[in-house]
Amino acid sequence: KCRALTFKAIQKKYLHQKSYLSGWSDKSSVPFLYDKKNKRFISYDNVKSVKEKVNLAAHKRLSGVMLWALSYDDDAHTLVNVISDNVAQSVLL
Repeated sequence: KCRALTFKAIQKKYLHQKSYLSGWSDKSSVPFLYDKKNKRFISYDNVKSVKEKVNLAAHKRLSGVMLWALSYDDDAHTLVNVISDNVAQSVLL
């Protein structure tokens, strides 16, 4: 069964569960969580992965970046702020 999880939900419900092994996919440049017992796999974006995506867009001279859904961020708008801060920095380079 597949479903979308918000960044807020991942932070609150999954990141600190001991049953989930956390890792990083070098190929996709995203973090993941895996619960071997229940065979659940969660890939998601975090501050590091969003920074890497913004830097890649700047390196490739793309016109911008996008989010799937603003409402999937946390209450502090962590991922949107990372995009905003890093896009501004890449424009200045």
